[in-house]
Amino acid sequence: MLPDPTLQAFDIGPLTLQPFGLMVGTALMVGVWLSTRQAARWQLDPKVFFDTITWAVVAGFLGAHLVEVTAYSPHKIAEDPMRLLRFWEQMSSFGGFLGGIAGGLFYMRRAKVAVWPTLDAMAFGFAPAWIFGRIGCTLAFDHPGALTEFFLGMDFPGNSELAAGARHNLGFYEVLWAAAITACFYWARRKPRFTGWYILVFLIAYVPFRFPLDFLRAADVTYVGLTPAQLVMLPLLPVCLYLFFERRKAADMAGVVNDAPPVSRKRKKSR
Repeated sequence: MLPDPTLQAFDIGPLTLQPFGLMVGTALMVGVWLSTRQAARWQLDPKVFFDTITWAVVAGFLGAHLVEVTAYSPHKIAEDPMRLLRFWEQMSSFGGFLGGIAGGLFYMRRAKVAVWPTLDAMAFGFAPAWIFGRIGCTLAFDHPGALTEFFLGMDFPGNSELAAGARHNLGFYEVLWAAAITACFYWARRKPRFTGWYILVFLIAYVPFRFPLDFLRAADVTYVGLTPAQLVMLPLLPVCLYLFFERRKAADMAGVVNDAPPVSRKRKKSR
């Protein structure tokens, strides 16, 4: 069993920092930075791309909060209706992802932006950002799973809903998954891929990983035996698979790929 990973808030001068909030902020900065670099590599308009990212980030935060409140704890709205307006409290990562995609798509349609290359660049930054976001979840232990003897189980201190003991820390498992998909993306960019490859591979790889993981959740609300995320994932996977093969077929017929050259293994000599 691994030790309890939870960290308490700490002070830096007049500021009090929460580890979870610090990791979310880091994830945001890393995601924007890396996706912007990839967009530049694919010669996307930097201003338009930044505007798209801004829409995605704002909509992501809104979606994260609204999904958490309305889908995971709807019974608490009647007790405190103002919970709906406190967007800095309680967030669902899956809701944030869906909200971010929806916000980005809304802006892209309105601004007539090339959708697939833009989504690919966003996914390229989002994958490593997911590592930091889920490190925050790990340190907060806010996704405790069932009691376990698995060697990666972590000592859970217990709370009003769950007993203390060795439990799956589901946030930590997603850190490992995000690190693997990030490595896959960096390997894959050594040669051009058809537009849509990165965002669709991200989703196609995430759904089969996350869906069974949700059965280990110890405290989440369920509907017909499934969590809200699982209910969304049921139609999401076949849609993404369909789009993947359609995009690949269209690329084969038209020769359309992200126009970045393969990444060279050799470094340029400094002058």
